[in-house]
Amino acid sequence: MKHSISFFAILILFSLPCRAQQGDFNQTTTDPYTGKLMLVGKCSREGLEGDLFGAFFKKSHDAYLPDKDTVELLRKKTSGVSVVIVMATWCEDSQLQVPRFFKILDAMDRFGNYSIICVNRDRKAAGVVLDNIQNVPTIIIRRDGKELGRIIEKPVRSLESDFLGLLTL
Repeated sequence: MKHSISFFAILILFSLPCRAQQGDFNQTTTDPYTGKLMLVGKCSREGLEGDLFGAFFKKSHDAYLPDKDTVELLRKKTSGVSVVIVMATWCEDSQLQVPRFFKILDAMDRFGNYSIICVNRDRKAAGVVLDNIQNVPTIIIRRDGKELGRIIEKPVRSLESDFLGLLTL
């Protein structure tokens, strides 16, 4: 019995940090302009696909058809690549481009090295230091920790072409 109590005490102790970390994701606050909820801070894809924001995500994601040849080239060039997506759930460009970008990542298969940061109207996110973000979405592409470039607001050609272009600079 004594060992069972010790085991459960240790289990509870180790589970506390995990719960705290999960609580740091997908935080909402009220948009002062619209009175609607918006995500702020570190977010997950599940937060974007959830009840509050899922409608815009699904619509843009499902409608986008990335170029298969470009996606195939991306698959071959993403070793050591990470992506930081800075977006706003209140922003129409974010609502359109971010789900499309995820459609590209989905088509690439196995690409999971990304993080999402949602900002408020002042382009700030509590607890997150952002480097030079004026417009959203801003998709920051890095290889081995070094920034290769950014896709800001809208792609020049297409999201997948611009992404590939940054990887081949």
